[in-house]
Amino acid sequence: MRKTKEQKELAVKRYLSGESATAVISEIGISRSALYLWVKQFREVQKDKGNVISIVSYKRLQGKVKRL
Repeated sequence: MRKTKEQKELAVKRYLSGESATAVISEIGISRSALYLWVKQFREVQKDKGNVISIVSYKRLQGKVKRL
């Protein structure tokens, strides 16, 4: 079963706040590699002037700019 964006973000936040990967993946029923992929996707990055954006959002915006 596919997970919603909100479910993915919650799993990532739990993991990044110190909960073990084993606990997170066993509770929501995903693979360890899926969790690590989500962490990579949702990790926040600093951009100019202190703005914070997730990698997923940044790539989505890049695509929009290219289409303009």
